Amino acid sequence: VLSLPDLCLVGVAQSVRQRVQAVVSKLQARGGQSRSFFIALAKSLGYEITITTFRPARAGIARVGDHVYGGDWDYTWRVNAPAVTVSYAVAGLTAAGDPVASWGNKILECRLSQMKPAESILLFGYGDN
Repeated sequence: VLSLPDLCLVGVAQSVRQRVQAVVSKLQARGGQSRSFFIALAKSLGYEITITTFRPARAGIARVGDHVYGGDWDYTWRVNAPAVTVSYAVAGLTAAGDPVASWGNKILECRLSQMKPAESILLFGYGDN
């Protein structure tokens, strides 16, 4: 009914907790384009993120030392996440055979890439950006 696992996650091992988070995320996500929507979506999957947007330099606004973004940078945004996100087993949500801990950001990248506005360019930055 929810088309899980997502096509971009076929073959990626997921714990029971991660599968439950995916179901909750799909049921709660009605769609949106705001920073707060995507931050909440990532949080529902177990990730703490921030979002950086870019804009081209404009006369009268830009200062010396600012980046000069142009072209597609108006439509580009970056999700900033820790270098390593660890998902630990939780009593009651862990099944036999699930790992005690797993790490990686494939689930985050898959879900946010599916939900991003079609005209936007999504980048992912991990660790210190």
